[in-house]
Amino acid sequence: MEKKITKALAVIVISVAIVVFVYMIFAIPVLLQYPCVRVTPSNVITANWMGGDTIPSGFAVYYPNPEDHPPEIVYFSDNNTYQLQNSERWQEPFYIGYRMSNNVKRPKVYDDLWYIPNISVDGNKLSFDYSVYNGAKIDCGHAVYDVEISVYRINLSEGVFNTEYVTEIPVEDLEVTDIPATETRIYRITADLIQPEKDEIYTVMISIRWPDHITDKNHKTVTLTDLCRDCSPNGIGNWVYISVCGENASEIPTINGSRSEISDFRRIY
Repeated sequence: MEKKITKALAVIVISVAIVVFVYMIFAIPVLLQYPCVRVTPSNVITANWMGGDTIPSGFAVYYPNPEDHPPEIVYFSDNNTYQLQNSERWQEPFYIGYRMSNNVKRPKVYDDLWYIPNISVDGNKLSFDYSVYNGAKIDCGHAVYDVEISVYRINLSEGVFNTEYVTEIPVEDLEVTDIPATETRIYRITADLIQPEKDEIYTVMISIRWPDHITDKNHKTVTLTDLCRDCSPNGIGNWVYISVCGENASEIPTINGSRSEISDFRRIY
């Protein structure tokens, strides 16, 4: 009897080992294709509401790798011009399927969604594309995304990051209309640029808050909690950081280490 039990147990153990081995071969490479597979509150809301995507907010000026820096604009006072640095980088696509897909819990069925910032500077105007996604599962007739721009001065005189709030820059809210369920539309956000002195550095924070209610095609008002009872409308949206500096501004010192090691360092923002 013991031999039969031992033999049966061995078969079960071998079967489990085979299943785990097959999972490691096929599932893990799929997961590694994507930057993130965690289901965050914003992921859940995106799958049930009017969301959006824009210039990634995970960039920071203190990361050691320049590829992890946010967009940088230099102001030249002699001829009163602005110049976007490394402009070709902001014409390249960023994969957003892991945040904007219909089923964010299943990496294997992520939608093939990409976003191109298309950042441009024309005179003293900054503009970039914003991708609006209707995950509300109903056709949207009208919605408003609140847009705000805050400016902070970076002070490096003491050798560390210190920031000082300076002002708000007027900007129009983003009104969207006639977006069918599960579809995406590209809108343009345009704002004035602050004019730094030759040695000044500013961080421009652009917040784009998702709507707390929308109007459907029948002019009926629908709220987030109507469609997702477990979702909270507080603090949902996108945040974009852009550096604007004078032509003689000092380089911002970086912090050594990987992004994961310094991800909690937020003295600038």
